[in-house]
Amino acid sequence: MEVSVVIPCYNVEPHLGRALASVRAQQDVGLEVVLVDDGSTDGTRPLLERIAKEEYGFRVRYQANHGASAAR
Repeated sequence: MEVSVVIPCYNVEPHLGRALASVRAQQDVGLEVVLVDDGSTDGTRPLLERIAKEEYGFRVRYQANHGASAAR
């Protein structure tokens, strides 16, 4: 089974590791993970860039801050 996970991100640097650990723990599914940076002003964007380079199936999209609904 393939599953797509969309994670809206706005200034979530301290919490992102825990959220991604939860996604990685899923078993027996093919995962596509889309991380949407909604105009973060903390260290979220550099962290997302590093994750996208290191993790297969993880993609990052960037947008100006429009809120979680627009990020989803």
